[in-house]
Amino acid sequence: MAKVRVTLNRAGVGALLKSDEVGARLEAAARAAAPSGTTVTRQVGRTRQNVRIEDSSDDALDREAKTGHLSRALGKVAL
Repeated sequence: MAKVRVTLNRAGVGALLKSDEVGARLEAAARAAAPSGTTVTRQVGRTRQNVRIEDSSDDALDREAKTGHLSRALGKVAL
């Protein structure tokens, strides 16, 4: 059996992680999983796309501490 060697194009992988297609898919998954009343934003970071889910309600911190509503929702995200 022949030995297979795979070499990744580092620049290509970086470009893929920063692409709009990846960002749109991440944002769609975050919007689907985010509870109502939250805001989803997307930005391109230094090495990849970043998606942020923010809950600006007054009791967001208490609700997350008691029930983990946002953490649980994000645990169900499948890309």
